[in-house]
Amino acid sequence: MEHNNETTAAEASVDDAAHAVLLDDLMGRAAPCFARRETRLTCRDMACGLLMELDDHNCWTMAEAAGHPGPYRMQHLLSRARCDDQGILDTVADWAAGHLAGGDDSGGDAVLLTASLSRISRHLGKLMRAMEYLLAHDVPMLTANYLLRPREVWVRRGELAPVDHRDPLAALRDPRGLSGVHRAVAAKVVKQMEADARVAEARRRT
Repeated sequence: MEHNNETTAAEASVDDAAHAVLLDDLMGRAAPCFARRETRLTCRDMACGLLMELDDHNCWTMAEAAGHPGPYRMQHLLSRARCDDQGILDTVADWAAGHLAGGDDSGGDAVLLTASLSRISRHLGKLMRAMEYLLAHDVPMLTANYLLRPREVWVRRGELAPVDHRDPLAALRDPRGLSGVHRAVAAKVVKQMEADARVAEARRRT
């Protein structure tokens, strides 16, 4: 039992390291969209906060999780900070489109992986705009049980897999109920993310 706990903890740390590497890469590419370095770092802290399991996601809770003395930096980012909003959106779309590009039977699509669509936004209007933008840029969305692509939607057959926001790959490692393109895309994403995790762990140890 102790061995299993240690293994789970190690896997979680690897996942966190892989996510940090990916986020650093994305924020590096988006750096020209920010007038000040401090604004870019605050944006990164906010992105990390949105990915955390918090009781609520607002400037107060995310600032506390990031170690800020108060919510003021994040409030300033949302209201008055100088940044190129459209440039950030275009950078994110291009980054997502290129990160998982390939040429296998999954169609070579880039994939936005999220445990559930509510992780993109819990506000319906914002969620719809984000989905519309991603699909317009040919970036499919893969969740624990669904695959949304510009011209098709795939759903896991039978019993849906439980959603684990801490590990979006958990459900995808279980191929039961997945078929066709959905199964191929899920397998590809799991393989790529686990490879990224191994690279991140190797970098951490050096």
